[in-house]
Amino acid sequence: MTAEQTREFALGLATCGFPFLLVKRPDIVDGDDVAALPEAFRDELERGGGLIVPWCPQPAVLKHAAAGLFVTHCGWNSLLESVVAGLPVLAWPVFAEQTTNCRQVLECWRNGMDLPEEVESGAVSRLVKEMMAGELGKEKRAKAAEWRAAAEAAAMDGGSSLRSVDRLVNDVLLLGNK
Repeated sequence: MTAEQTREFALGLATCGFPFLLVKRPDIVDGDDVAALPEAFRDELERGGGLIVPWCPQPAVLKHAAAGLFVTHCGWNSLLESVVAGLPVLAWPVFAEQTTNCRQVLECWRNGMDLPEEVESGAVSRLVKEMMAGELGKEKRAKAAEWRAAAEAAAMDGGSSLRSVDRLVNDVLLLGNK
C-alpha cells in the first residue's frame, strides 16, 4: 500500500462519520509517520473517533460488538473470519487470489461492496456510510448475518463441516487398511 493510498484511506475514514480502527502494518504500508497523514485524520484520532495500530488480533476484533464493517484486501483467511464474525465486507483486492475472492463476496455471498482500484477518499467515505447506514448496506449486513448462521450451523455437532471431516478421516483410514 503506497503512502498516497494510505492518505486516501485515512481521509475517507476521517470523514465517514463512524468510529474506526485502522491497522497499519509497517511491513505492508509504505511510511509510518502519522504526521504525514491528513490533518482531518489526525484530528479524528485526537478526538477519539478512531484508532491506528500496527497490529491487532483480527478474529477477536471482528467479533467485537463495536465492529460494524470490515475493509479488507480479500485474503481468504480474512474473508472466512468476516463470515464467522457476521460482518459485511468493503473489498479492496490487491493481488493474487484476492480478486477472485472479491468476486465470491460480491456475486455469491452478496455480503459486501467493492472499492475502486484507484482508491479515493470520497469513495471510501461514501461506501463506509452506505455499508453502515444505507439501504444497500442493510441488505449486505443481513446477508452477512445469514452467512454467520450458516457457518455456526456447519461447525456444530452433526453440522456439514464436521461430517466432512469425519468422511475425510474415514476415507484416509480406509486407504490405510487396503
